[in-house]
Parts: sequence; C-alpha cells; structure tokens
Amino acid sequence: MGIIMALLMSIAVNLDNFMIGIRLGLKHKGIPILPNLIISGFTGLFAGIFSYIPGSIPAIAVTAANVTGALMILAFGIYCLCSRSDSENRQIPGLSLKGACILGISLAANCIPPAIGAGISGISPISMAAFCSICSFLCLHFSSRAGIRLKESPFVRQLETISALLLIIIGIIELL
Repeated sequence: MGIIMALLMSIAVNLDNFMIGIRLGLKHKGIPILPNLIISGFTGLFAGIFSYIPGSIPAIAVTAANVTGALMILAFGIYCLCSRSDSENRQIPGLSLKGACILGISLAANCIPPAIGAGISGISPISMAAFCSICSFLCLHFSSRAGIRLKESPFVRQLETISALLLIIIGIIELL
C-alpha cells in the first residue's frame, strides 16, 4: 500500500511540472535529457530527504518552502504571460544547466510538504524519492514534447496564454 501511496503522491506533486513542460515546449525545442535529469534529481532528492525527516523541522520552514515554490511558479507564469507578445520575434535558447538547477529547486520545493506527510504516514523515503524523480522526468519530457507538437497548431497563441494563466492559477492555489 505504501508504494501505491508514494506513486499517487508523486503524480500529484508533479502536475505543475506538466504545465511548465507544455509552456517550455511551446517556447523551446523541448527539454534536453541532462537538464531534465537535473530537475528530476532535485525533485527526488527533496522528496527523499523531507520524507525521511518528518517532525524534525519546524512547520514554518515547510510553509516557507511551499510559499517560495508557489511564488516561483506564479512568477514564471506572469513572465510567460508578459513575454508572450514578443515570442514570435525572438529565438529562445534551450534550457541551460543553471536554468535547470533553478527550475529544479523551485519545482522540488513543492514536494516538501507532501514528502513530510509521506514520512509521517510511514511511506518509504526511497520509494517517495524514486517515484517523485521518475514522475518529474516523465511529466517534463512528455509535456514539453506535447508543447512542441501544439506549437504547430493554429491555436498556439491561445495555448500560450492558457498555459501561462494555468501556471498563475497553480501558483495562487499553492499559496492558498
């Protein structure tokens, strides 16, 4: 039962990765393997560590991590919404290693509260880390590829706006 719960929690905490992957796919040529491994590595690392140490960190640190992650997703959504108008006039390079680290840490911060809850529930930290890492990688990989395919759609302008707005909504919901 613990493995199923770790899998379900991993899917839930990585849904924001799916939206970010679509957004990046619409703007870029996809997420290369190495940056995706870095992002998913941070997610797995945070999930494993924080499911291992439940109760040993103050609640304010958990809240601060969750708020920080939510604000970064919100800021990314606002940036994407504001930069939409000039996206046709410029070529955006692929995700750099530094960008992957920043994105990885911000996405991994969203795993902290559920990982602590998983640790309190007795879910194995190794299972939680592995499933979170795998789900992160798969969500980003497939959603960025979907974004590339959607980029060729005549409705791409609406999709870019919708994906940016969904990121903003996800950030606001996580703040609440």
